[in-house]
Order: sequence, then C-alpha cells, then structure tokens
Amino acid sequence: MRARLLRALTILLLAGCRPGVKRGAPLLKLLTPRQTGITFANTITVSDSMNVLTNPYVYNGAGVAVADIDNDGLPDIFLAGNMVSSRLYLNTGDMRFEDITQAAGVATHGWIDDSGFTTHAVFLDYDRDGDLDLFLLGNSPRDFERSQLEIHPAGIRHHGAEGSDKLYRNNGDGTFTDVSQQAGISNDAQFGLGVAVSDFNRDGWPDLYLSNDDVAEDVLYINNRDGTFADKTRDWLKHTSFAGMGIDVADFNNDGWPDIMQTDMMPEDLAGRKRTSGVVTNAADLDRRRHRFQGGYTQNTLQLSNGVTPAGAGGGHGVQRHRPPRRGGVYELELERNVRRRRQ
Repeated sequence: MRARLLRALTILLLAGCRPGVKRGAPLLKLLTPRQTGITFANTITVSDSMNVLTNPYVYNGAGVAVADIDNDGLPDIFLAGNMVSSRLYLNTGDMRFEDITQAAGVATHGWIDDSGFTTHAVFLDYDRDGDLDLFLLGNSPRDFERSQLEIHPAGIRHHGAEGSDKLYRNNGDGTFTDVSQQAGISNDAQFGLGVAVSDFNRDGWPDLYLSNDDVAEDVLYINNRDGTFADKTRDWLKHTSFAGMGIDVADFNNDGWPDIMQTDMMPEDLAGRKRTSGVVTNAADLDRRRHRFQGGYTQNTLQLSNGVTPAGAGGGHGVQRHRPPRRGGVYELELERNVRRRRQ
C-alpha cells in the first residue's frame, strides 16, 4: 500500500514538472521610468548625526497620494520626499506622466516645517469654519525603546513636542496656528502609525482615531463642537490592537455608522506569533494596566459601531459574538475565533 502511494506521488510530481507547460499571462507589468516619465527617487542621505540609530524611521517613506487634480478623469500622482523635493505628476494618458512640480508650486525642501517626528498628516475642518485644518500624527524616536514602563518604572509618561501629535488651525490667510493644547490634544509621546478622520457619532463634526504602536494607547478623539476634542477611548472601546499599524474607517455593514478596521504587526502564521509574543505576556499586560495603560491584543481588530444613545453618550463593550442592542461606542468582532468556534 505504501509503495503504491509513493509511486502515485512520484508520478504526480513528475507531471507537475513537465517542460513546456503554459502558465497564465501575468496580470501586471512593471513599467520603467522611461515609459512612464516618473523618475522620482526618495533618496535618503545618512550621516553621523542622521542615521538609523539617531532616527529609527529615517528610511520610512514620506507617502504617496493619488487623485485627479485637474478633473480630466485620469488619476494623477503626488510623491512626497523626505530629504528631496516632493513631486507632482500629471497623468497625460496611456500611462504617461508629466512632472508639473514647479508649475504647480508644490516643490518642497527637506523635512516639513515642524520640529516633531511626524508619520502621517490629515486635513479636516475640525471647527467647521470653511477651511481645512491640519492634524499631524507623531512618533517619538527618542523613546524608541517603546516600553515607558522600562524607562520609567513608576509608569511616568514622557511629554515632548518631538513625539506628540499636533493640531494646526487654518487661519484662512495661508498660515496655521498650533492649537494642540487648547484643543485637548494630548502631549504624551506617541508611536503613531495611522490616523483616520470620520464622524463617529454622526453629529456632523469630524472626529479622529489614532492607531498607536506598542504601549502607547490608541486614541479616539470625539469633537466637542467647541474647538476641543474629548478622548473617548476607554468609554467606547474595550480592546484594540497592541501593535497598531494601519487604520481605516468605513461602513462595512451598510447600517449608516462608521466602523473601524485596524491592522496589527502580527505574523501570519501561529509559530511566528508565538516566537514574537514576548512583550505581550500576561504578566507584562497586568503591569501595563497597573500603570494605567489600557493594553492591547496582538491581532487585527474590526470594530463594529453600535451608534450612540439619544444623548450622544458612548458605552463600552466586551468582545461580542452577536450584535447587542444599539448603544454608544463600538465593539469588536473576533472573526477568526468565531469561525473556529463554529467548526468545533
């Protein structure tokens, strides 16, 4: 029996290695800069004062945006530079692009004019005065050791402009004013890697969700409609991803309420998760909570909005398998675990 099975497997392997077997044509083709006209290179020049040791994010890209800036139906590309000028490419059709950086007046010179270490920027009209204000998501390289508990055994949080988030109000005259403190934006050092703007309580005013890595907690800022924000994270969320990376908001179940999808820096396979889970032990989690950190879980998180109460208040929930009566805040769907339960 074993011999017959071995012969069958050998035949199948040989059949799969036959020369001349046609494979499907590739769906995508890599185009060269000569073909497209896009020659941008985000060149990073390191030195003894600027390198991966002094700034662990020195090689992080500055970002890319795609939009139809001239309303001709073709998507144009803006490539942001760290140490080189950003570039704006106009789509002229047939996968050809024209560099209009200078003509459009969007050339940049090195880092943005902010002393902090920013990873993301979003525009929103937080005060609804008709112009777009700027929120900068911070990530502190000075505290790259991540665990504030190891640096400060008493659980003292580090405060500093270089690693905190910033809110700049548009003055309407081409200038911006830093209103972070008066708007209620925390000056804790953050490890921000994602930010999303949405009207989470559907009151017509934009709110913010900040996805933070490691011990730095996620933040859900609800707009108070008076130029300030309130942190509703602990009231509206019971669990978040521990190493929060990307974040997006969409109404995935079409009930009219914005839901939240957060990705964690979680290895795909179980063995990889076990080998890299040293910082998320039960003892470490209890220690973080003892120092007033909310903690998190090394898994992707899908938060389904429950809406709000008539008074606009939010309420916290545990992990739910079925949708409870509608009330404030959001709750999580642990899809992978639910599927596992159904199979048992």
